[in-house]
Amino acid sequence: MEDPDRPERLLDVVARPHGAVATSGTARRGAHITDPRAGRPAQAVRSVTVVGPELLWADVYATAAVARGADALDWLATLDGYAALLVDAAGGVRGTPNWPGSRPAAQTRAA
Repeated sequence: MEDPDRPERLLDVVARPHGAVATSGTARRGAHITDPRAGRPAQAVRSVTVVGPELLWADVYATAAVARGADALDWLATLDGYAALLVDAAGGVRGTPNWPGSRPAAQTRAA
């Protein structure tokens, strides 16, 4: 997964012999996801990467998490078979407890 603020820098690497990886956020397309509660572009999350068995659902969950905001990680942790890494607007990086990458699930800062 690339750093949304510095695309040349990787935040983590996940080996996936099977399944899918999907990332959604503002890095490549700008603020194109709407926060349905506020009715304006979602800004609390820079990117969310979701891994799981199906690409369709990984993509849906990643996009929904960006729209949901920084509290989306708690929701993502309840999705059976899926794991996520979230970068918030301040650059904090957090993963669900089952995040399969080398980065710890605890909150850290993108360096």
